[in-house]
Amino acid sequence: MGTEVDLETITNEDYFDALNEMFNSLGWAVMLAELKDNADLINDVQSIEDEKDLRFRQGQLATIGLLMNFQSTIERSEAEAEEYSDESA
Repeated sequence: MGTEVDLETITNEDYFDALNEMFNSLGWAVMLAELKDNADLINDVQSIEDEKDLRFRQGQLATIGLLMNFQSTIERSEAEAEEYSDESA
């Protein structure tokens, strides 16, 4: 399945470097475009059949939102980690 990572032992530098490398890849850009297209389709309320379908779509949209905002979340975390590191030094 690829490289496994132990999140308990990876350094902050390696963690953020790996994520920044991913964010700068063509694959990440393609995935974001696909997620946006899917969100647009899922968000179409005209095709919702019942409350169960509505709740399912809400879950899908929440997950898509989490992934689409992941880069900015990580960028804020990296800035906070750098700030904390500077204060600790």
